[in-house]
Amino acid sequence: MQKDLNCIVEDLVNKLTKYYGLSFGNLATELGLNVQLIKGKLSTVTVINQMLRDAGISKQTLSKQGLNLAIKTVNLKQNGIPKESMSFEQINFNMVNQESWEESSIRNKFLYTSFCFFVFQEIDGKVYFRGIKIWKMPVSQIEQEVKRFWSQLKEVLKKGVVIEKRKRGSKFVSVNNLPSSSDNAIMHVRPKAKDSNDTVQLPCGKLITKQAYWINASFIAEILENMPQVEKKWTNQLHIISSDINWAEILNADIYTIDEIVNKGKNMVPGFTELKINEDDLSKSGYRIESSYVIREGLGGLDKYLQTKILSNNYFDSKSESIFDTPYVKRKIENYENAYKLLKVEKSLYLTDTGMKKANVGLEEIKSYKNEVENFVGAEIFFTLESIKAEGFKHEIDEYGFDPIFYENLLKRPGRLKNITLDSKTFFVKSVKKVALTDLVGIILRDFKNLTVNQLLEEIKERYKVQLSFEGVESALYNMHDYYYVPEMNRLFTSKQAYFDFLD
Repeated sequence: MQKDLNCIVEDLVNKLTKYYGLSFGNLATELGLNVQLIKGKLSTVTVINQMLRDAGISKQTLSKQGLNLAIKTVNLKQNGIPKESMSFEQINFNMVNQESWEESSIRNKFLYTSFCFFVFQEIDGKVYFRGIKIWKMPVSQIEQEVKRFWSQLKEVLKKGVVIEKRKRGSKFVSVNNLPSSSDNAIMHVRPKAKDSNDTVQLPCGKLITKQAYWINASFIAEILENMPQVEKKWTNQLHIISSDINWAEILNADIYTIDEIVNKGKNMVPGFTELKINEDDLSKSGYRIESSYVIREGLGGLDKYLQTKILSNNYFDSKSESIFDTPYVKRKIENYENAYKLLKVEKSLYLTDTGMKKANVGLEEIKSYKNEVENFVGAEIFFTLESIKAEGFKHEIDEYGFDPIFYENLLKRPGRLKNITLDSKTFFVKSVKKVALTDLVGIILRDFKNLTVNQLLEEIKERYKVQLSFEGVESALYNMHDYYYVPEMNRLFTSKQAYFDFLD
């Protein structure tokens, strides 16, 4: 496999050397990209992906078993120091708490992973592609400095993570005693989450904003210090040619996706592609490009526009416009949900914080609902809304009378509860582990060697107070490889051997 990796790396370097020293704009143009459409945080990722495609190498090939070559982007300041530390993996605190050093995920990560750094550097206000560097951490550093970091992390988890609120300026922020960049020469722990509401449970039971392993910026600088300096070069950069489309005649909405603009352009000019989208042309018609959208001038920034669009009315329907189904806006909607600015009341319909205030929906009461459910249920015990109500759970927001999807989505927020779906019904469990459908079925099968589908349906109805369909449950059983389902008998067995024993 090492030979395969060396061949791929050599091939990658040979094919990408021609791009070394190009400015970001020249690089994008050489790759056939419209530089006006790749602004923002994901612009570098877009360019790297295109470089890999141009080299005929996929990320899947690089990361497949045995090769384990991880692509990482490094953005250097003019002095050669990275602009920020590098994140590389979310931390599973419960796994760290239970694992030994020899079997630890972080040790295995560095032992068996090589890194391919795509390095960009800012020089005199412009960004240039400096080149790529392949690096693998020496075993001595893994067994000394990384092990020291891991041991400190494990010790903090054993004693219990301390989380405090401290005032910084006009705001209060959460700080903790997890290993920081000053504690270790190579790495540290830092948050990496959608927002402050995106949390996980620690072994001690506390909730903390999702954290990741980060490689210190100073250590990355050491790795790259022997890379050749940028030798600037220029190409005959292609200029985007005006398409002579009068956008003012065909654009009337506030915002469009790039695909929508391309489709409108094709209706006017056959063969129109995104390479012909010209910001100067759009500007003459009162529009501008921001991220992956074309937005009308005078509406403020994209985020401000979306906030007004999504939250200004009492209700928000995520299916009302195609723009709401794009990845960026879907993440924005999810963030609003986590921040309790949107509450899902139907499949695509949300009650906004504006609507909550008008309807006198108590936000603190809503926030307390999930906590009270967590306190009501036992650990590692599956439940449904119906089953906990049958056991006597009550909460003041029950009187709102929303559909079950409203209450289920409150419980699906990041935290202690995990959830699975069976036949469109949501089952919850308070657990620090990942859960799967086999866990739920396994609990029911624990008292039986086998069950027919109808018997399984009856057990679920008895325990969880929900009626599922035969077809929906059987469909799930076909894909459940931990157990043995015999469709001719409509019967589920704990194993194939249990099936043979049943026949005897």
